[in-house]
Amino acid sequence: PGVKILPIPVLSNNYSYLVIDTASSRAAVFVPPKSLCPPHSQAAIEEEGVMLEAIFCTHKHWGTDFPVCRDHSGGNAALRQQH
Repeated sequence: PGVKILPIPVLSNNYSYLVIDTASSRAAVFVPPKSLCPPHSQAAIEEEGVMLEAIFCTHKHWGTDFPVCRDHSGGNAALRQQH
């Protein structure tokens, strides 16, 4: 038993992370990608066969590209609905 950290590539230069408690098969996603990206986080959850317990957003970006700061939180709503 332990912790498994699975980096999930997002676009060409970023990552989201699936952190799994291997003893309980419970997991958390850190910085799920915006909804415009493919559903990488959900695919990793299904492939690992784990139960999502938490979503963590660690930071945000301000600027003209992401005026509503959804680059690292845009996947939250979809993951919440599915779990």
